[in-house]
Amino acid sequence: MRSFKLAAALAVAGLTTLAATPAKAGPAVAADVEAAVPLLPSRVSAGYAGNLRLGYKLNLLVLSITPEIGGGYTGLQGDLAPGIVRGFVGGRVAVGALVQFGVYGHIGYAHVSYDDIGGTKIDGRSAPTYDGGLTLDLTVLPKIDVGVHAGYMLVAGSDGQRPVATINPGVHAAIIF
Repeated sequence: MRSFKLAAALAVAGLTTLAATPAKAGPAVAADVEAAVPLLPSRVSAGYAGNLRLGYKLNLLVLSITPEIGGGYTGLQGDLAPGIVRGFVGGRVAVGALVQFGVYGHIGYAHVSYDDIGGTKIDGRSAPTYDGGLTLDLTVLPKIDVGVHAGYMLVAGSDGQRPVATINPGVHAAIIF
């Protein structure tokens, strides 16, 4: 009987911990810093990427939903390497309290420009862009989240141009007001 009471007390404590979502609902400003590992085109090498996101984080017990808008830049390395400026809308969904596992996805529009061998920009193109990935976040303080993520980004092909696709592992931080 004693072990049953202990198990029940631990279960209640565990559920209380999960349900005790920190008070952090509100407008959110977030930044991502990423490595950009190219899948397409194959002639370029890895580069870097960064995003700035604005949203509103909603907490529902152990679920958080964040609709957001943002923009970012991806720069790959090599001859004729693309530089990509993106604007996007989308969101994030995460489960947990102090540690959250989540997914994200965005759609938007991107402009791709290319460097030639001398470093001069070549006229680029604009096309739809998509991204998505997985996140692992930690609430450091009730209003600050930090985490790691891994995602996939695609700029669709257009005007006879091939698509650009990258895998983007990185870190991120968000401040919730």
